[in-house]
Amino acid sequence: MKTKLFMPLLVILVMGMATSAFAQLSCNVASTPVSRASATGHTEQTGDLIFNCAGGATPTTAAIITVNYPGITNITNNTTTPAAHVIAITSVSGFAGGPPTVGSVSNTTGQIVIAVPAQPAPSIANSFSLTGVLTSLVGTGITSLSANVSVSPGNNVLITAGQNVATVITSVQPTPISAAGQTLPALYFSGTGIAVPGRANTVFTITENYIDLFRNFSVTQYAAATHDTQLLVTFSGLPAGAYLTGCGATATGGLVINVVTAPSGLAPTILLLDLGGDANLGLVETITVTCTGINAPTTLPTTATAVTATVTLAPTGNAFGAGNVVLGTAGTNALPGTGAVPRYAATPVSIGTVLSFTPNTTTMLISFALGDPSAAPPAGTFDTGIAIANTSSDVVGTGSIFAAGGATAQAGTITFSFFPSSGTTADRFSYTTPSIAAGGSYVANVSDILKAAGRTTAFSGYILAVANFTNGHGMAFVYGGSAAGRLTSATDVLVLPSPIISSRTATGGIAAVVDATTK
Repeated sequence: MKTKLFMPLLVILVMGMATSAFAQLSCNVASTPVSRASATGHTEQTGDLIFNCAGGATPTTAAIITVNYPGITNITNNTTTPAAHVIAITSVSGFAGGPPTVGSVSNTTGQIVIAVPAQPAPSIANSFSLTGVLTSLVGTGITSLSANVSVSPGNNVLITAGQNVATVITSVQPTPISAAGQTLPALYFSGTGIAVPGRANTVFTITENYIDLFRNFSVTQYAAATHDTQLLVTFSGLPAGAYLTGCGATATGGLVINVVTAPSGLAPTILLLDLGGDANLGLVETITVTCTGINAPTTLPTTATAVTATVTLAPTGNAFGAGNVVLGTAGTNALPGTGAVPRYAATPVSIGTVLSFTPNTTTMLISFALGDPSAAPPAGTFDTGIAIANTSSDVVGTGSIFAAGGATAQAGTITFSFFPSSGTTADRFSYTTPSIAAGGSYVANVSDILKAAGRTTAFSGYILAVANFTNGHGMAFVYGGSAAGRLTSATDVLVLPSPIISSRTATGGIAAVVDATTK
């Protein structure tokens, strides 16, 4: 008898459980995740969350659905700000008692509350989407992002077990860009501050490290971006007041880059690169930047100065304003502290050395010379005549064949460093001449230079001469001997590449040449 009663009760219980389960509003969560996002971004798009809810015959009471994003603390927009990109409930279907709405956004805890009104007996199919959530990934260290969903208190409203977690960002890229510089010699001169126009050659490249980082706002992943992807290049080591000019950029994939030199509102040592056209979202693109000149101040470095550069994604700014207020004002030229979308933390990536200054010198070697300051010529002793011409004033006149591509006139001194053939370090000495005008020459005997330097003993050895101007050309000759047969023999003046740009200790360095120099 007990067995006969048990079976009907079991059937009734199972049927009652099935009816109860079907009567509630039961939701599962799916997503349309963003494939890649930047770890340096303050306004990185997260994928939409899609709620699909099955209803039944039983009404529900009001419920609260809470969305948490574990691993982040900052949601950088809300339902009103910035106006171009807000958090919203979209694609509502069903929900006869009223659509779900965003009840609140806790920006500094990474939480969104969705209010679901009480529903009459829900229809079989009900759905809605949570869209537009922007988040700061800066400093999180996460490699992907998911959303966790829960519900309370709502009678007959629940999240289907095992269907409450959805991926919203598949991959967070820790280093979104890479860069490299190529240093080319630049002839910019110190002393009088004269520079040769068009001789600064600066070349460097910037590469996106994933295929869809670079975006013109018209093809952005954002619903309504305020800016294209931008890049800010900052130069260090330029003389005070100097900035590069003649800058342009090309990119692979046909991407057009607008280059702004010394952007308004930013330091003159900053270069702004802005996408001027649609990027190829299926191609890793490389931007090559070339600058051909410099706006120079009066005085340039007297020594070789390495100019280095860094690049950061832009527009730059903070995640929030004062008091953790959501920023809603888009700036101009990526000014920091604005509410631009996209927006990045300034995270400089090294480009390396992009420019070097070559001082205005000509380095010359006289491989053999001799002279005696105590001899009264012509006493039969040997001496060495030296003539060095400052040919930097080679623009003869209007219409001259030298007028195009001529040198820039520079006055400067010459420093002679004497190295005796004995190799005795203590016997080495130097002498610096007065300034030689552009177009002028310095002509003297070694004996005369020895006297001017206060030397009293004879010299025999080699001489290094460094002229503080470019385009120095020299000639030297040894003469003298017995009164019956005075001898004259030329001794080469070799021009050396500047040791600053061509190390003399490097294997395979450039050899000296006879009477050659660099303009």
